[in-house]
Amino acid sequence: MVHVYWINDDISKMNLNKGYIGVTSRPAHLRWSEHLEANSKVGTMIRTFGLKFKKNLVVIFSGTSQECYNLEYALRPTVNCGWNVAEGGETNSFSRARLQYQSYTNFIENYTKARPIYPK
Repeated sequence: MVHVYWINDDISKMNLNKGYIGVTSRPAHLRWSEHLEANSKVGTMIRTFGLKFKKNLVVIFSGTSQECYNLEYALRPTVNCGWNVAEGGETNSFSRARLQYQSYTNFIENYTKARPIYPK
């Protein structure tokens, strides 16, 4: 099961335009711990406001991966919406950059294995 979750400093107002929207297939408390320690905008906001897992994170939807990423994209269609720095969706700009980097590093690894730089 995959979940869409929302982190905000005041969830009582249910204003989904504010705060952070994320997708996870792991337990929400584990994802919260990762955010809490991350050097990211959402991590900084959690620490700055002293947010608490049980009070400031709400799972707003559970479904298939595709459904969840579609909802995340609907709620965060562009960069810098709420506390999100990337647009929502499975193939957002951060995901594409990470895949390009991984592809590049895999290419370099495989290329150098096949063609050693220094003669043996």
